[in-house]
Amino acid sequence: MAGRKLPLSSGRAKYPTKPGRMTVVAKHRSTKLSGNDVGLGETYDAYFHWVLELRDAEGRTNYVVALTYDEKSVGERDVTHGWLGLRLADAKWLYGKLSPGSVITIEGAAPGTSG
Repeated sequence: MAGRKLPLSSGRAKYPTKPGRMTVVAKHRSTKLSGNDVGLGETYDAYFHWVLELRDAEGRTNYVVALTYDEKSVGERDVTHGWLGLRLADAKWLYGKLSPGSVITIEGAAPGTSG
């Protein structure tokens, strides 16, 4: 967004974040997400803030959230189950900039992969 780079935490090696183009399909100031929402069963069940719900070309759902439970990981370690965690201030800023229909591109290699 206008040259702004946001540090993030993405999926761990076991749950890599898929790179590519994704469309914002919904926004939630606060919502409860569970592993069931992304096909991971009952691995987690928690409330998140400044949530952007995304869909890729294959119809898979992903999320951008404020990673308030582990902000120190953002930009340092990948700790999620495939979704994207931002610092609270960055998540709030991005939430304000994007609307349903906005397209974002996730670039880079998933942890444990090359390229």
